[in-house]
Amino acid sequence: MSLELWKPLKITNPLLEDIFHLNIDTKFRIHPLIIFENTENKTYYCIRLQTATKTTKKHNLKIDDSSYQTNNYWKNHQGVAITKDVFIIDKEILEANVDQNIYQETLPLNKSDKSLIISDLEQRINSIPPNLNILKISNNLKSNLVLYTNDGLVSSQVDSILKGKKWKIKQSTKNYYKHNFNKSQFLKDINTSNIEQTKQALKTLKIAIDKELGISHSFNDFDYLFDPQTNTYVFHLIPSSLSDFDKTPTDLKDSKVINEYNKSQKESKPSQFHSKPHNLKH
Repeated sequence: MSLELWKPLKITNPLLEDIFHLNIDTKFRIHPLIIFENTENKTYYCIRLQTATKTTKKHNLKIDDSSYQTNNYWKNHQGVAITKDVFIIDKEILEANVDQNIYQETLPLNKSDKSLIISDLEQRINSIPPNLNILKISNNLKSNLVLYTNDGLVSSQVDSILKGKKWKIKQSTKNYYKHNFNKSQFLKDINTSNIEQTKQALKTLKIAIDKELGISHSFNDFDYLFDPQTNTYVFHLIPSSLSDFDKTPTDLKDSKVINEYNKSQKESKPSQFHSKPHNLKH
């Protein structure tokens, strides 16, 4: 039986719990939240709820913490929704590692919070380039695969390493990222390692998010193409015989995205890096 969408989940497997803690201090509580079920390949697409603090509230979406808390486990737990990271996980694996007692006594987020999250995800998937990290969780819960990231998110992560406390991050690690890290090569390595899976993940996300907004697509309507100048992906509307007069609002909206991208490419030049590549922790 499928897990319900938009319901916070308590994970029982320590390995899976560690994965969902990606780049977040373990002193904070983390709970996955399913935003979409891909019935074709039997996977869930998840974002996370993180413990709310003054800092996390500044960078993430504040939600109504009282709406889902019918179980004592959630008592006095305040959370924020993290939308920049999307985790793809096998359906059966997630279902086998959820605390069912807590699940049965937990409600989904309310409509207002769902709308808030969808709106933020819409901005992220329609950004140029898409402003997301996408990670495919391996079935062994160990060798996870980063499918997509972008320049801004990598820069933010490097910055957090350089500003990290000495007792958490070695000085040698900081020196590497300060003097030798090749961001351009890193982006290329990540975003070209599994091109078809990356394109499928981006397309699936866009279709799922737009469906929540009442916009209908099929996989044949558009694609995401790798751009070697930026080492990321560009939304590409597949040409049709429709004139502008015949186009739906969705067609016109997507055409605007392409035009904005083309304009931005004329105004910018690709950055050049010369140091050897290194893998950031994702």
